[in-house]
Amino acid sequence: MSEAAFESMLTAFRQLPVIEQTRLLEILTQELRQRNPYENGQISPPVTEKDRSREEKWLAEHSREYANQWVALEGDQLIAHSFNAAEVFAAVNSLGVERPLFVRVEDPDEPPFAGF
Repeated sequence: MSEAAFESMLTAFRQLPVIEQTRLLEILTQELRQRNPYENGQISPPVTEKDRSREEKWLAEHSREYANQWVALEGDQLIAHSFNAAEVFAAVNSLGVERPLFVRVEDPDEPPFAGF
C-alpha cells in the first residue's frame, strides 16, 4: 500500500464519528485475531521475559570482584568478563549462548555518577 493511500484512509477514519471509529476498530481487531501474524514471517513472535533473579543474586555477591568490567551471565554462571565489551560479546557468540545478561558491573564502593 502506498503512503498516499494509507494517509487517505487515515484521514477518512478521522472524519468518522467516534462511534463509527470504535466500530471499525472492533471489526479490524477481530479480523486480526482470526489471522496468525506469526505465519509466513510477517512479524516475529514476542520474546518472553526471562527471569533474571539468579543473575541479580550473582551480581550482588560478586560486584566487587568484577567492578568496572563487562560480564555475561547465564543464571548464576559467569560466561565471560573483560574491561572490553566487544571481547565479552565475542566470547558469548563463540559459545552460542542464547540471551545471556550483558552488564557493566558498577563499583559498589564508587559514588554514583562519579564520572560526570
